[in-house]
Amino acid sequence: MNSKLRIPLCWKVYPAVEEAGGSDVEDLVKEAKVEHNSVKELISKIEKLDPDDELFDATYKVIAEQVEHHADEEEQEMFPKVEKLGIDLLALGDEIKERKRELEAEQDTLMGKAKSAVRDMMR
Repeated sequence: MNSKLRIPLCWKVYPAVEEAGGSDVEDLVKEAKVEHNSVKELISKIEKLDPDDELFDATYKVIAEQVEHHADEEEQEMFPKVEKLGIDLLALGDEIKERKRELEAEQDTLMGKAKSAVRDMMR
């Protein structure tokens, strides 16, 4: 799993909220950042686990629960407050999608170069 392709909302939405000065969502943003870091750490951990490891399923379940909780909190608490600040979530979503496309193109280019280098080495 390429971590570059995990484009969380914090890349665009959280800075926009902080810039807009939304004091009523300031605590939500701080909590969301901690939740993102917690999930990143668990993802890093599960990537190193063998699927047969006794902690693999439990780790996966905790990741799923944390992500679900986080998404619910954003949708039910943060986004309504963010929209009141005048932040265009759809426009930010479009920027995130575009960045993901850019990163995927970069990844494809790098993979192509790597495959070419391996072919050259095999000759």
